[in-house]
Amino acid sequence: MASQPLPTLDLTDLTVRDLTEDCLSTFPYCTQLGCHDHRVLMDNMLESLHLWAQSTAETAAASGSLEQALESRPDDLQNIKSNLFMISVELNSYAMNSTDYEAAKESILTIGRFIESLDMMTRAVIG
Repeated sequence: MASQPLPTLDLTDLTVRDLTEDCLSTFPYCTQLGCHDHRVLMDNMLESLHLWAQSTAETAAASGSLEQALESRPDDLQNIKSNLFMISVELNSYAMNSTDYEAAKESILTIGRFIESLDMMTRAVIG
């Protein structure tokens, strides 16, 4: 039996700004869910993502947008978009599982890893 190719995620029609705004609009809801320690962590990650969005917008402003700044590096742009998409997925997972301590903790760790990866990746490709 031949293996099927893995489906790919098509984020072509979404901009980094769209994906970022989606995450930033979902985060405040998540900061109200779960135990106190989780709410504090979610609030800190919201601030980290907000700072990333501000610094990225400022850095890319000379080019007009991050998409334009990275038009010669489509793979890097796709990776940034994929990280933002996965943050959104994990935020929704956290919202659904916030009363389950272990599941919420796992979502928090995953969101933190994606934000850290996003920050490092963006610094590497646009300075």
